[in-house]
Amino acid sequence: MSVLIIDGSNLRSGGGVTHLVEILNNMNIERFPFEKVIVFSGKKTLQKIKNNSIIEKRSHILLNMSLPFILLWKFLYLERFLKKLKEKAVLLDPAGTYNGTFRPYISMSRNMLIFEEQESNRFQEWKMRERFRILRKQQVKTFNKAQGIIFISNYAKETILPFLKPREFDYKLIHHGVSKRFRSLPKVQYPISSYTVEKPFKFLYVSPITVYKHQKNVLRAFHELFHVDKLPVKITFVGDYYEPEYKEFLEVKSRLDPKNDFSEYVGKIDYQMLDVYYKEADGIIFASTCENMPNVLIESMTSGSPLLCSNKKPMSEFLGPNFPFSIDPTRVSSIVETTRYFLNNPKTRMQSIMDNLENSESYDWAICSKETFSYLSRFIN
Repeated sequence: MSVLIIDGSNLRSGGGVTHLVEILNNMNIERFPFEKVIVFSGKKTLQKIKNNSIIEKRSHILLNMSLPFILLWKFLYLERFLKKLKEKAVLLDPAGTYNGTFRPYISMSRNMLIFEEQESNRFQEWKMRERFRILRKQQVKTFNKAQGIIFISNYAKETILPFLKPREFDYKLIHHGVSKRFRSLPKVQYPISSYTVEKPFKFLYVSPITVYKHQKNVLRAFHELFHVDKLPVKITFVGDYYEPEYKEFLEVKSRLDPKNDFSEYVGKIDYQMLDVYYKEADGIIFASTCENMPNVLIESMTSGSPLLCSNKKPMSEFLGPNFPFSIDPTRVSSIVETTRYFLNNPKTRMQSIMDNLENSESYDWAICSKETFSYLSRFIN
């Protein structure tokens, strides 16, 4: 019997959970290359995975606790379990942190913050910067020992490979997919004169409030667009937060927009409700400067709404070379000027929507699932 073991112990939220859930929920059981899949994770993550005859979901009290307890579980339980395995097995390490003796294992590249020092240095806390440094050292060690690596963007591959020992790496580029519930028909684009303060052009920014997402600069830009340009715009920020940056964001917001005239923050929402926010938006902004293959970007591309997006890599890898609404998130003036151009050019907005929909057609979870499990099956002993 051939068994695929998935260590999802570190996956709690965000793109990692989405990826794990979607590749398993979109697996083709009739053509599946393994006879069994054993998934270890916390209960909340496992509940999102559909039940079927192949998948065996396993949790543990330690997997529902904080990181130190998860590491303890890896040391005390996972290694013991892997050593006792008698079947032909492959271990998938989605978090890129495996440090045990089991072979073969396949790792994944997800977190670019640990490889982009300019971005991790945006965090003022020494502890955070040191944590990223330690994680980079750990992930390089994990990748160097892995039998294979899955990259989800060309940018990640080109950035990370120079950190690794010079050897022949067996790696595979497998793009994420996007859920069909995010796909919508293109929205008709109207001139900005069709909107009013009472019925403004509604922007959406989906991302945790943190230093490399630049929500403060977006807020400052919208203050200028609303008060100086007198444009009828409003932006909704959706997502969790990193406490120190959140405090600064609230300070800026209370100073520039205390009455929510042109902005609002609704906090973290259930992922299953996110498509509702996309459908209600007239436009979307994504101002991150550190990404791998952001789910938010691909979801935005399929939403039928026009998009303003960061000019940093890897965004152009997915948007294509002719994307008209690129912004430099570190410069408020860039956000203002591009948003102004965006609002005053409905025909360009419409063409951009069509291009985004076309560019996003290949991002499918069923394809991602098939390619992932096909690649993993190559390592069956």
